Amino acid sequence: MVKFVDTSAGPLVCPEGGSAIDASPFVGSDGRAFLVWKHDERDMTGIVAQELTPDGLGLVGPRRLLLRADQPWEGGLIEGPSMVAHDGRSYLFYSTNDWASANYAIGYAVCDTPFGPCRKVPGPWLGSSEQAKGPGGEEVFTDEVGGLSLALHAWIRGHVGYPGGARNLFVLRLTFVNGAPVA
Repeated sequence: MVKFVDTSAGPLVCPEGGSAIDASPFVGSDGRAFLVWKHDERDMTGIVAQELTPDGLGLVGPRRLLLRADQPWEGGLIEGPSMVAHDGRSYLFYSTNDWASANYAIGYAVCDTPFGPCRKVPGPWLGSSEQAKGPGGEEVFTDEVGGLSLALHAWIRGHVGYPGGARNLFVLRLTFVNGAPVA
C-alpha cells in the first residue's frame, strides 16, 4: 500500500480576506490536470479553475472564473464543483442554495474547455424528492470498470437540517443521453 504524506508548508490556495473550499481535481482530454473549487474573494467569487503542475502539488497559470450564483433557484450560493469530460466537452456539476434545507440542489454547466466558457443548463438538475431532500456535495468518479458514478449527500427520513436530520451518502450511476447527464 502507498501511503500519502503531506509535506506542504501551507495551503495550496488561501485567498486574502476570503475563502477557498470544495477543491476537486480534474484531468482534461489532453492529459493536463486542473483544480476546480469555490473561491470567495473581493473580485472573484464563484467556481474557479486553475491548472495543476504535472506532479499535482502546485498551481500554474491564471485562475479562471467559470460560474457565479446568478439564477434565482441558486439562492445566491454556488459551491461543491466537480468536472468530468464527455464527448469532447467538460461538464461542471455544482451545488447551490442553503445546504441545510430542502432547497439545496445540484446544477450543471457545459464547458468548451476546463477554463470555459461554461453555459449553465436551466436547473436544478437534481433536486429534492420524496426519498431524499437537499442533494448536493457531489463528486463524479470513475469506478473500477470505467463507468461514471456520482457520489452525493442528501437528507433522508423527512428530517432536514440539524438536530434531528440524517444526511446520508448516495452513489448514483452517471450516464449521458444526447449530451445531457442522467443519474
